[in-house]
Amino acid sequence: MSTRPAFGYGNTPMVPLAGDFDGDGKDTQAAYDPTTSTFYLANSGSTAQATLAFGNAGNRPVLGRWDGTTSQIGVYMPDSGKFYLRHDNGTVSSFAFGNGGDWRPIAGDWDGNGTVTVGLYDPATSTFYLRNSNTEGPADQTFTFGNADSIPVAGDWDHTGRTNIGVYMPANRTFYFRHDDGTVAYGDTGDTPITGDWNGDGRTTQGIIHS
Repeated sequence: MSTRPAFGYGNTPMVPLAGDFDGDGKDTQAAYDPTTSTFYLANSGSTAQATLAFGNAGNRPVLGRWDGTTSQIGVYMPDSGKFYLRHDNGTVSSFAFGNGGDWRPIAGDWDGNGTVTVGLYDPATSTFYLRNSNTEGPADQTFTFGNADSIPVAGDWDHTGRTNIGVYMPANRTFYFRHDDGTVAYGDTGDTPITGDWNGDGRTTQGIIHS
């Protein structure tokens, strides 16, 4: 399915992200520059309203409502297998989870309690590992989903108040959503997937970033 760009934001090699940074219930765009460990957060339009340096070069970014309010920043350090999460009051918590390496961080309200917690995706085995608290410990939920070339995504696909997993398969440019068995062909070759509640209706839907 061919798409038409809505707006430009960020530059290569920035990592596209989305979150609710002002508490209005709608997700807006963000970007993370891995070369400078800097987040660029926007509440509207194509200009960042907040710029935050956090973490080290080579970290992988993650966003979530760690305190149940607005989206806050965090990073996963692949060399140590640790998450570092910045909270609403400016404090930082850290804990080990997963094996590090090429594992990809995600975040969601996996148990529907109103607080976002972390997860990891192992691309070598197409396996998700989800934790129900932002603390060290084993995964509370484990799912195999997708193929080796899949890109992990997460969202409330069916408006239940609980985040579910999904994948984007670049080979056929299709999103696959777990739980409601949904599939959506979207984007063009070379696009990067992104998901968010763009209109504040409580349901997460897909988007893509044109390279």
